Amino acid sequence: MSCLSLALSGLPGAAFAQQQWSIATSSTGSSPYVTGSNIATALNRLQTKVVLSAQTSGGFNENLALVAQKKVDLGLGTSFHAADAYEGRGRYKEVQGREMFRNLRLLFPVTMDSWHMVVRADSGIQSIPDLKGKKVNLNVPASATRGINERVLAAAGVAVGDLRAFDIATKGSFDAIRDRVVDASGNILPKGAGILQQLATGVPIDLVPVPESVFEGINKGFHGTLARTEIPAGTYPGQTKAVPTFGIPAVLIVHKDASPELVYHFVKTYWDNIADLTKLDRTLGDVALELAAKGTTPPLHPGAERYFRERGVLR
Repeated sequence: MSCLSLALSGLPGAAFAQQQWSIATSSTGSSPYVTGSNIATALNRLQTKVVLSAQTSGGFNENLALVAQKKVDLGLGTSFHAADAYEGRGRYKEVQGREMFRNLRLLFPVTMDSWHMVVRADSGIQSIPDLKGKKVNLNVPASATRGINERVLAAAGVAVGDLRAFDIATKGSFDAIRDRVVDASGNILPKGAGILQQLATGVPIDLVPVPESVFEGINKGFHGTLARTEIPAGTYPGQTKAVPTFGIPAVLIVHKDASPELVYHFVKTYWDNIADLTKLDRTLGDVALELAAKGTTPPLHPGAERYFRERGVLR
């Protein structure tokens, strides 16, 4: 049984027995693993009711199943995968035992990677329709990034056949821009990503903006699970203007049976100390409290809901 579902003392005001919590992340050294480890490190310093540890896993999709089956206490996942799993749609429509995902509950987003359409400054590309006829990397066919890129193009009225499309994985995409293999590459990255900082230091680049109408079309396709955001001016060398785009929140998921008191304690500790957490991990600062309280699918866990109501961001 998950340690989050252990019974608490029935005495009012009784102290919690110290609990061991696991956070399912991804492979060792991956961004989700680093995020989970940083959260564990910070919260272990700030309180003593729970001892947190990051756990390696097969990634976000596996994490949802691990939480649903009570094999871990917390799990990181993308907002749209968590919503699809709970609703039994998309890739989860035919999953055996998909009813277990109805046990998922949302805590809050912890990080938010943003869509970057990176183009060479000398490419002449200033908008999504300008990509027509250009050499554009859309990422490998099976990747989530490829699917998102195709949805962005469709929302802007651009077909993949209108491009000279390339299938280069993220790790090789910026070398391809530098070496003029491609003119542009669509990638999902945290704001200020080091790999893009390095490219912009040596190669003049631009970022293509996402108009509001295009964002609305994309977000509708993702059932409202994306977030409108912008990449501030000066985020990358040579970037003089803020660039409107959208973000994909990575959320923390918990089982519905998790103790409301322990979940409340966790959420309160996290958000009451978010400034300190951001000093440890800059990416945690990309999510505002107001965004954290907007999640509706899966439903918020009652412990998280209690905290957000106390803070006045949920009514």
